[in-house]
Amino acid sequence: MPSSSNKTEYQWAVIGAGPAGIAAVGKLLDAGITSNQIIWIDPLFSVGFFGLKWGCVSSNTSVQLFIDFLAASPAFGIDVNIEKEKGTYELFRLPPESTCRLELATAPLIKVTETLRSKVESFVGTVELIRQCHDNSGWQLSLKGNDQTLNILTATKVVLATGSRPKTLQNADAKKTIPLETALQINSLRACVTETDTIAVYGSSHSAIMIVRDLFGRFINDSTGLKGDTAKWAKANLMGDGLPRNLVRVKSGSLDESHALKNLTKCIYAIGFEREPVAVEGVELDKYDATMGRIANGLYGVGIAFPERGEDAAGNLELQVGIWKFMRYLTRVLPFWVEDM
Repeated sequence: MPSSSNKTEYQWAVIGAGPAGIAAVGKLLDAGITSNQIIWIDPLFSVGFFGLKWGCVSSNTSVQLFIDFLAASPAFGIDVNIEKEKGTYELFRLPPESTCRLELATAPLIKVTETLRSKVESFVGTVELIRQCHDNSGWQLSLKGNDQTLNILTATKVVLATGSRPKTLQNADAKKTIPLETALQINSLRACVTETDTIAVYGSSHSAIMIVRDLFGRFINDSTGLKGDTAKWAKANLMGDGLPRNLVRVKSGSLDESHALKNLTKCIYAIGFEREPVAVEGVELDKYDATMGRIANGLYGVGIAFPERGEDAAGNLELQVGIWKFMRYLTRVLPFWVEDM
């Protein structure tokens, strides 16, 4: 912990330092929670997987929404107007309606992380176990520092912003599988694939289309890369019957799949994410309230691991995943968490 305090009891513990964890700490400070009553826990404080693994990914969030996120908490210490004038970060020099690589949004978030850590207490390490205190007054956290030291802390309330990791299929061949974080970085992908490979890309989401685009536009043709965002490329190349050369599109589980995979040499799974495991004794995390983020008494979840369920633009219910959606959600529910007894 940055302070010299030997405190072991806190009002709030926030676990995870990705965008959702950053937003949670900022909003707690904005709500008037005393800074020395907040403990923030993460093994690296490098903006989570958002900052560590996905920097080369093209966002499906506009630059303006990243800027809105940075402006949403006074505790972040980011003056958006000054940043636009100074141009400290490239993010602020981009057209607001455009998209960008996630690394451009990571840079100011690293600065925000440093600012928040100077205001609250933090612990560099991992959470081994969370259990309710014997008198039900809060939660006991068993922590392991990066130096392998063991620590026990208690917090009246805990926010899980623990993030998620890519899914794979249970029968996946590890020898043939290219990890998603490798596939989404063009130089790493180039080192894993040859022109003679037969590659299966599982999924049809943003990440999957990016990988297909890179395999065709940046690897096989050895070009400098296609211009425009992923959606535009998909509309131009994957809609209709005129698919790119050497691309076969089949439904998973169909007879066509077995035939298409007969000569498979490599596979990439872009089939979504699953919650990073966190051990909470006696609590079923899957039963969290997806409208208010409540998991149990004094235990809350936010971010990609515990997303809000809300309406999309068409009025359909869906899980709300995205950095601005996390902030908007916290702005709405955190006052209820503070008052929750």
